[in-house]
Formats: sequence, C-alpha cells, structure tokens
Amino acid sequence: MLVEDKISIQLTKKEEEKKRDILIGKLRTAYNEENVTVFLGADILKDAGVLLWGELTSKLLLRTISERLRDNNFGNEHLQEIWKLAYQNQEDSPLTQMRYIRTAFDDDEYYDLVREIIYENGPDPKSDLLNAIVKLSTPRRNHIGVKAL
Repeated sequence: MLVEDKISIQLTKKEEEKKRDILIGKLRTAYNEENVTVFLGADILKDAGVLLWGELTSKLLLRTISERLRDNNFGNEHLQEIWKLAYQNQEDSPLTQMRYIRTAFDDDEYYDLVREIIYENGPDPKSDLLNAIVKLSTPRRNHIGVKAL
C-alpha cells in the first residue's frame, strides 16, 4: 500500500522544488534558532579517508599478530600467510573480535595502537563533505547554529 501511495503521489518537478524550498526554510529557521542536531553515519568518515570499523578491526588484528609473533623467527613470508589465515577466519561479530584484540594489550598500548591506526593516513583535509560539516558546525560570534553533532 505504501508503494502504491508513493507511485500515485508523483510530484512534478515544480512541486518537488517547492517542497524542497519549504524544508530548507524550516532548516534555516531551526539553524538560526540554534535548534539543529546533525546525525551523521559512518560513510561521512569514509569520505574523509578515516577508517571504518571493519577496516580498523582488520588492521588491529594484523598488528596484534605481528606484535605477538615479533620475537619469533618468522620471516615476512610466514607473517603474510598467518595474516591471510587470520583475516579469512575473523569472528562473525566485530565486537567479539575487538574483545580478543583488546585483551592482547595493556591499556596504554591498546589506546596508542588504536590512535596510531586510525590516524596513520589522517582525515583528508580536502574532503568537501567534511569541510561543509565543519563550516556548518563552527560557532560564529554569538551564534552556535548546530547544537549537537
């Protein structure tokens, strides 16, 4: 029924533009009243070149293996094979995988490693989307605009 409603309520281009203008006006009013909360998904980070959860856990897993096998006499070729096997046999749940990784390090070591991996390439300062979000959420003289991000 919802699909039927959507199909039967096809707006003309002019009606769509009018509806968009109304919504933009409401957003502008809320922004001026400092009553806007912006919800962002993980793809925002991806656009800016920041690792997503799956990439982070994979890199942490590989680093954990490297750290634990560092004192053994494994050559690079053997390490590559171990990494490949570990990557193929990851836990179904990233949370469970992270829990295992977390237990391999003390607090400082773990947080330093996560920070290092997340920021190894750093966010892309030329990301148009990230720059637009920064511009939107940067307070100006006597006006905060976005109350939460």
